Amino acid sequence: MEKITYGILDKYALRTPLLSCNAEFFKTVSFDDLERLTDNPVFMEALYIASRDFYNTLISFRNTKNKLDPKAYFSILKYFSRMSTRCTPFGLFAGISVGTFTGEESKTVVGQINDFKNHVQLDMNILFSVIQIINQNKEVRKYLQYFPNTSISHYTYTDTLKYIEYKYISGIRNHLLTSIETSDILQAILEKTKDGTPFTSLVEMLVAEGFEEDDSNDFINELIDSQILISELEPYTTGDDILDFILGKIKDIPELHSLYTFLNEIKNTLSAVDTPGKTDNIEKYEQVGTALHSTEIKMVDDKNLFQSNLNTNLIQNTLSASLKKDLMAGVKILNKLGKKTSNPSLDQFKNTFYTRFQDQEVPILEVLDSDTGIPYGMSQNKTESPLLKGLHFKMDRNANGASPQDGIANSFLYKLSETYLSGSYSIHINDEDLKQLSDTWDDLPKTMSVSTEIYEKDQKPVIHISGCMGSSAANLLMRFSNSNKDVYDLCSEIIDKEDQYLNDQVVFAEITHLPESRVGNILLRPALRKYEIPYLAKSNIDPSCQISLDDLYVRLIEDRIVLKSKKLNKYVIPMLTNAHNYTNPFLLSIYRFLCDIQYQNTRMFLNFDWGALSRSFVFYPRIEYKNIIISKACWYLKPNLITRFKDKENLADELKKWRSEIKMPAEMVLVEADNKLYFNLENPVYQNLFIDILQKKRDLVLEEYLYSEYNSIVKNEKGEDYCNEFIFSLCQKQ
Repeated sequence: MEKITYGILDKYALRTPLLSCNAEFFKTVSFDDLERLTDNPVFMEALYIASRDFYNTLISFRNTKNKLDPKAYFSILKYFSRMSTRCTPFGLFAGISVGTFTGEESKTVVGQINDFKNHVQLDMNILFSVIQIINQNKEVRKYLQYFPNTSISHYTYTDTLKYIEYKYISGIRNHLLTSIETSDILQAILEKTKDGTPFTSLVEMLVAEGFEEDDSNDFINELIDSQILISELEPYTTGDDILDFILGKIKDIPELHSLYTFLNEIKNTLSAVDTPGKTDNIEKYEQVGTALHSTEIKMVDDKNLFQSNLNTNLIQNTLSASLKKDLMAGVKILNKLGKKTSNPSLDQFKNTFYTRFQDQEVPILEVLDSDTGIPYGMSQNKTESPLLKGLHFKMDRNANGASPQDGIANSFLYKLSETYLSGSYSIHINDEDLKQLSDTWDDLPKTMSVSTEIYEKDQKPVIHISGCMGSSAANLLMRFSNSNKDVYDLCSEIIDKEDQYLNDQVVFAEITHLPESRVGNILLRPALRKYEIPYLAKSNIDPSCQISLDDLYVRLIEDRIVLKSKKLNKYVIPMLTNAHNYTNPFLLSIYRFLCDIQYQNTRMFLNFDWGALSRSFVFYPRIEYKNIIISKACWYLKPNLITRFKDKENLADELKKWRSEIKMPAEMVLVEADNKLYFNLENPVYQNLFIDILQKKRDLVLEEYLYSEYNSIVKNEKGEDYCNEFIFSLCQKQ
């Protein structure tokens, strides 16, 4: 057994829904109750931000009292369940706060909703549309600085310069690989603009070379229009609030005075809707929406005008330090049970790289060139359409590279069969069981997030760790850092600790890339790392700390891919400190390659799953160790189940009989990827919703709802339970 070299930081994040998990309401909720929710200002505001179309449907119903479509009742119920039982922050449905471990007893008390703070801003699609308008205005360019496109590659053995430009088609950012012939003057311009150069200085440079001023203006404009040169107003993913950034840049540009005034008024209006449920909040949203529609700003998707993050207010937010022992016990178990995975894309790349280059150090842009380089993330016998160069297609594997044959320890198969024979609901494991399994700590990231729910039974804690994840413990938190100072401080602490693990020959560098405009809503985060690798997105840090792609070289050392910056003369570990799912095969291969490197020879996840046994049975029991729930009980339902419930008159009785057969409690949760939806199958409304979903879905996965058995450690002042998700930071000890 290896010595445990990790511990839990004193600060943690707590994610909670907007509303308490009112068990009595869910048990008795009726269609009349759902109609009354349309008079709840907090519910309606949350709905307005999430779905203005459905909000307008309910307003029409409230004003006319026309009968609602039956499906509308289901939607109301889904939204209300979301803001009562699911902790993942989204709009006003759930929010975040930061707490601290203390030596005393745990006290986590949620305050009044009118003390919560909602940080509302324009959707990134709109902000980037504003940036497009400014950048396309040739009268404004004389006030701006310009930089080379961060994807430019130029090899000494060719006169061709390659780069990626993007175009917005129906609001979607599409990337296109472009090739042009280079020239001495173009190379001189690219060299001059490395750290940013004003438009006027570039024109003066050409005039000094003997070109006419009008021709010089036209040439620089052509370079900008073709995206060889990029303005300082290019969208970014690391930095402060983008609207503030735009306002700061255009404040002193006379031609944009009216735009500045307009945007500043919007900023002030949105600043005034910071308290959920205020009577005039929706009126202010409407004012902003009306104003936006009266401008030239392209409203490609006017259903998504706003993006918001909710900061919850906890009167007390402390946990007993004694809980750390339980948490580390849970992490240790997951470490033993977690699968060892590989990344086929990286493995294939290493093999091909060695065949072609052996131990040479090769520019990354040459290695991953879409014409002559190594295809990344796809079989090499696949061909690419010229329009899709640089885009790779999905391989037959899951996101973390696990094989379908990966399984759990043989002992769990035996315990599962024991459960079926005895009719038990849970598998209890003990220290003797765990002794048979080894654990390793040297293949984990330096920090990871530990996602945990904490319950109480007989005033004693019960914890469920759903998993440890991420290349950094800051990944799940970073997008909230710009709107929550406490989260910002926690992320800063995590990143400072990560830097301490490095020697002076290695640096972490943040990957800054914008795949698509609306993704910017979750990608935008503070620039907390010293170094960045900008790729088709602007970097706001000092140019001396920006590592351009043409400065990065790839080498294979002892079966490990290493990147080196020639400028810094240091090895570089790329980091993507956010929760973006970069494994989408239609994202650019360089981006996916850099992101994969951060997980090289480390495990992305520590979690329990049933491996090859998954979906082989209907019922999978809960797995417990002392006061730690390792895995919730779950059920896999097949499409033909719907035939059992054709008799609507006896639906309640048939559901009850069916649940008894498969040991399913009345309260449970439907799981679809990251989405979860609460059900109470003793309630007629939920029963009908369940049947409606069962008719549409081929397969359903359900898991138990532990708040029906345990109390939550998080409550409000009235003593009502709140669903909770604690995000703890697992850090390697120095």
